[in-house]
Amino acid sequence: MVEETHELICRWSPAGRITYVNDAFCSFFGRSREDLVGQGVWLFFHPDDVERVRALVGSMDRDRPSVTVTNRVLIATGEVRWTEWADQIVPDRSGRTVEYQGQGRDVTDRVLAEERLRSSEARFRYLADVSKVLARSLDLETTLKRIACLAVPWLADACSVTMFEPGPKYTRVAYCHVDPEMERLVASETPLEVVAGAGLRRLYEQLEIGQPVLISEFAEDELRQLGLDPVAERLARLQAPRAFIFAPLVGRERTLGALGFVSSRLYSDRTYGPDELDLAVEIAHRAALAVENARLYRELREADRRKDEFLAVLAHELRNPAAAVSNALAILGTPGIGEAGRTRAIEIARRQAALEARLIDDLMEASRLTRGKIELRTRLVPVFELARGAAEARREVFERKKQRFEVVLPAGDATVVADPDRLEQVLSNLLDNASKYTAPGGAVRLDGAVRGDRV
Repeated sequence: MVEETHELICRWSPAGRITYVNDAFCSFFGRSREDLVGQGVWLFFHPDDVERVRALVGSMDRDRPSVTVTNRVLIATGEVRWTEWADQIVPDRSGRTVEYQGQGRDVTDRVLAEERLRSSEARFRYLADVSKVLARSLDLETTLKRIACLAVPWLADACSVTMFEPGPKYTRVAYCHVDPEMERLVASETPLEVVAGAGLRRLYEQLEIGQPVLISEFAEDELRQLGLDPVAERLARLQAPRAFIFAPLVGRERTLGALGFVSSRLYSDRTYGPDELDLAVEIAHRAALAVENARLYRELREADRRKDEFLAVLAHELRNPAAAVSNALAILGTPGIGEAGRTRAIEIARRQAALEARLIDDLMEASRLTRGKIELRTRLVPVFELARGAAEARREVFERKKQRFEVVLPAGDATVVADPDRLEQVLSNLLDNASKYTAPGGAVRLDGAVRGDRV
């Protein structure tokens, strides 16, 4: 029965020498019975498990005659397998232990499945924590710092957040390290703007198109190939990086930046592979959403602030013509005002009412712009005539700053299809800006010309 069973059967002496093995044991370990009998039983156990298993086996006695042990073993091919053993003592008639017997089976598939399940559960818990932490704040700086600190030490010994801007410009906005002293050193000595050498620039270019980067084994001499500045290279060497993952922060319209995860030889024995890369990409995806939400919140707050400022200024502006109209009406009600006084009061009221109407139009314009409902009323417009009118209306702006304002427009005219009010508004704004950004006493020139079918 012992020889026919698929269970692995082994006996060994109190000195630890194998005295018997069955065929299933020989087949599993890939050795003959002659090779195995007489060998030390612990030679086939994984070195990291020997001490634990020996202690459990040694704990058996008459009161505790058996134990169940799960451990790793080494088979002839060098492969590591997981086994589960029901070990027991074999006593003589007096109760003295004369042998030990183990009955085992291969449980590698079960153990690996359990490990995958535990890893998957831990991953989901971690990602849930990531989402929870990122949702706590809509402040951009706080969000970026939290993103870096979330990965340390769960996924990395150090984590950085680098943002990409057109230029190209790369700015380190957050950094977290498992060693607070190293974190302070890097934060104090590394400039915020990253100087990207050729190697680092190639890496960033790959990230900018949304491709993550995994460097599973990093040699110290490879630092030179990144083209870091001397300070950054010295600090990188102090951290003794073993492996890197760079995951892009992919936004709705472009890549916003990247998360850099570092495994250090000094602080852990962690390695990076496809599973860690997938996790880093998922973290970066959630982080990118949080960054965009924080940016959108900041933009909305800024737009709200500008709207409040606009309304405050407009309210102030509206009071002035309203007061003037009120004064004019009061004058008209004065006995014996005379025709000249009446004409003057009416002119004041008319002019101030027109001004108030324009201000209200501005208010309506802001509302339409906010709702995206601005309308263009186009028609044929003599463009140079309109430009001369806009220039004359703004001439006082230049005179106040003693600026020389020259208008050089063709004698004839050209007709364009446009909204005349909008076109005059555009020209007036351009002329105002020209005066604003020209020094007192300077010169501004408005030119016009026809080039083919364009003005």
